[in-house]
Formats: sequence, C-alpha cells, structure tokens
Amino acid sequence: MKLKISLLREIQNIYNIIGDKFTKQVFVCTGFRPKDKFKEYILSNGGSFESKIKSNVTHLIIKSKNSKQTTKIKNAIEKGISLLYLDELNFEL
Repeated sequence: MKLKISLLREIQNIYNIIGDKFTKQVFVCTGFRPKDKFKEYILSNGGSFESKIKSNVTHLIIKSKNSKQTTKIKNAIEKGISLLYLDELNFEL
C-alpha cells in the first residue's frame, strides 16, 4: 500500500496535480480559447481538454449565455453533455 501511495505522489508531482476536483471530467471550449492559467487549473485538478465533442467529453464551456448556438453546442445538447458558461464560473482569467 505504501508503494502505491508514494507512486501516486510521484505522478502528482510530475504532472503538477494538486487536486482531484475534475478527475474523469473532460472539457471542450467554444467561443473562446482558454488561457494558460485556466487550462492549468483544470489540468492540475485532474481534468483534461478535447478540441471537439467526442464520446468522452463531460462538459462544454461556452463563452457566455449570449453566444450563438454553434454546432458544438447543438452536439453537446444532443449527447446530454453538461453546459457551463464562462461568465458564470467566477474564474479570473
């Protein structure tokens, strides 16, 4: 068991993982390109990014509620993917 814990800590250090808030969550953005600070926050908490809607995507981050409905948004809705709005995330970019 100690070996598993030390291995996990080593992996966390290598990839600079500081938490597991977004473990098993995959994000796609539409209407904006995420800044490094935002991406780093998601990645360091166990999340990941894709460039387009795929079967493993769990969340679509949309620039604002006023954004026009893009193909990505339509596909996300059809697949039951959670929609998040950047202007409601309270994250300083």
